[in-house]
Amino acid sequence: MSYHRFVLILSTLLVLGGTPVSSEPLCPVPGTVNPEEAPELKLEEQELTIQKGLESIAWLEKDARNVIRRHKSTEDLLGNTEGFGIPFPNTVMIAKGVLLRQHALLEQERLEIVVLKRKAGKGAAEDIERQKRQFTMAQKEFCKFLRAAEYVD
Repeated sequence: MSYHRFVLILSTLLVLGGTPVSSEPLCPVPGTVNPEEAPELKLEEQELTIQKGLESIAWLEKDARNVIRRHKSTEDLLGNTEGFGIPFPNTVMIAKGVLLRQHALLEQERLEIVVLKRKAGKGAAEDIERQKRQFTMAQKEFCKFLRAAEYVD
C-alpha cells in the first residue's frame, strides 16, 4: 500500500467516525500471558486511538524525513536505532493498527445499521449475514495483527 493511499484511508476513516459506539474491545484479551513475552512490549488495543494514528502520520511526514536526510548512507541511517531504527517500525505498527481497528469498528457499525434496518422492515436477512462476514473478516484481521504486534525496543 502506498503512503498516499495509507493517509487517504486513515483520513477517510477519521471523517466517517473516529469514535466507536461500543466501548467493548474487538479482540478478547488472553487469560494467560506467555512468560517468554515481555508484556510491556505488547501493543494494547486501547492504545490504538485516532490521536495516536495522527501522531504516527505526523512523525512519518516530518520527523522520519528529517532523520533520513541527516544520514549519508543507508547503513548509517539503520545504525541510528534511537532516531530511526526504533521509532520507524513502532510508528508504522501503530498507524497500521489504528487503520485495522478503525476498519473493524466501521464494519461493526455497518452491521449494527443493517440489523436496525431489518428490525424496521427495510432490510433482508441476507444483508445481515453478508455484513456479519465482513465484520468477522475485519475483526479477525485486526486481532491477528494485535496478537503479533510488539514494540521494537
